[in-house]
Amino acid sequence: MELLDEARETIVTAHEAAQSWLPPELAIATERLRQDTDRLRAADDLVSGYQARL
Repeated sequence: MELLDEARETIVTAHEAAQSWLPPELAIATERLRQDTDRLRAADDLVSGYQARL
């Protein structure tokens, strides 16, 4: 039983000390999606303006 308690304490301690980790590519992908969204929004504005002139 003592071994089980030690194992439980070790696991809990490690879990509490853990830090979340995100790959650096996530920030790059997020920025790229933001840029693509801006480009699509600009293209939509251009197409809407063109259609309004027709």
